[in-house]
Amino acid sequence: MEQVLLAVDDEFRAQGKKRIEVHPATFMQCIASKLRSVPSQSFAELGRGFARVGLSDNMTEVNPEAERLIGELEVRQVPTIALTNTVRPEEAWQEYFHDRTRLRFRHVVTSCEVGHAKPHGAIFAEAARRLNLDPGDIVHVGDWWQGDGRGALDAGFGAVLYTGLWDTYPALGYPGPNLDEIVRAGVPCIRRLDAPLLLDMLV
Repeated sequence: MEQVLLAVDDEFRAQGKKRIEVHPATFMQCIASKLRSVPSQSFAELGRGFARVGLSDNMTEVNPEAERLIGELEVRQVPTIALTNTVRPEEAWQEYFHDRTRLRFRHVVTSCEVGHAKPHGAIFAEAARRLNLDPGDIVHVGDWWQGDGRGALDAGFGAVLYTGLWDTYPALGYPGPNLDEIVRAGVPCIRRLDAPLLLDMLV
């Protein structure tokens, strides 16, 4: 199976795509093609099953600060959406958030459904379309400078950088933030998502 997955990834790469930019149904269709098999279920059903693998067994850790922030914004009728690079489509994430967290997003915009991952402008454009707002009226809060900060600014969004996870970057192998570029861009940095300063900026 590992050989099949490598072949599938090679095919996506030849198309200029990463796995996080491919819908699960398409991913399963490509696997079936490599295996020369005809599944008994539709590729849409297989894709839905694939998207849920691991969500119940290995729960994603949810930042309680995020739950408090999103809850307060909803109380104040400020619409919030999640924007994420992922192999799981919105349906799987909304189900997970509803069943296992207090996070309530109006939408979850995913790279696998848009076909492009952050920092590509298409995923930010889809967020603006879903909110029915001009990009200049949207503030994107994220922890990854290149994808969240730079990507948001390039798309015409406002940007705030959450630095609370930066200490974990070396262990995860993530590139460190470009502090000089952040300062030049004038992007605010916050250590906590439930900081009153951030709430004031978003309301």
